[in-house]
Amino acid sequence: MKPTIYRIEFPDGQFYIGSTVNFSRRRRNHLESSRRRDAVNRKLQAEFDSHPVCAIYQIASGFDRETLHLLEQQIIDQECPPLNIQKAQPIRPRPLDQEVGELQKIANRCGVKKTTLYARLRRGIPLDIATTIPLRTQIKPRSTMRETNITVDGVTHRLMKWAEITGIKPASIHSRRRLGWTPRQIVGYDPRPVDTKKERTAKKIRDQKLKTCKLVDIDGVLATPRQHALARGYTDSQLGRVYYQMKKGVPLAEILEPTRANALSELDSMLI
Repeated sequence: MKPTIYRIEFPDGQFYIGSTVNFSRRRRNHLESSRRRDAVNRKLQAEFDSHPVCAIYQIASGFDRETLHLLEQQIIDQECPPLNIQKAQPIRPRPLDQEVGELQKIANRCGVKKTTLYARLRRGIPLDIATTIPLRTQIKPRSTMRETNITVDGVTHRLMKWAEITGIKPASIHSRRRLGWTPRQIVGYDPRPVDTKKERTAKKIRDQKLKTCKLVDIDGVLATPRQHALARGYTDSQLGRVYYQMKKGVPLAEILEPTRANALSELDSMLI
């Protein structure tokens, strides 16, 4: 692999000039992108579509990377290739040893790192501006979970220590702290806070379901399907099977089997 300037020439006289450090790979990439029709250079892609057969060959090689773009720019200025969409930008040459020493003195005097100053100059920033640009402010690192202190009843420990004392997972303690729980609630000494809004919403949903639920008469007792099922020993996890069979048209009396002798007494206690 060596720096190379190459030329793509088409039968109609159109041509393109480019540079690379790996000519065989660049040649393969040009051909594959033209077949996929996703070349970045749309002019070049249009020529590949019109003329699938073209010549790709080297026109200059055997020099270092420092002068690669400089020579490419000279050739582009001389031949003016119609398929190039932009001119190559020359790379600034590396400073000499005495220039590096001068940069070190300037960086020390201005309070800027030599590598930072050199990078700014390589980007084309003038020296008077490169030495006056303020450095990025250091962002204060976020406190990690291990470094968090929690004080409960005058006793202060690290979060990991409270997790070891209470047996609660450190992630749970950290999450409770972020949710705004009190220190005693975080470590489990007090019950967790009650979300009144959530409780009111759940009660409203339960009441609405109870109002819309049809009452069923079994053995002379009028109650909801859920009350009948719970009185006969069914659990909440088994109610889905009961509702599914009711949707299929099976009567509730056939679905529920009297598994408890005191089913009627249980119903009487559940009904208001």
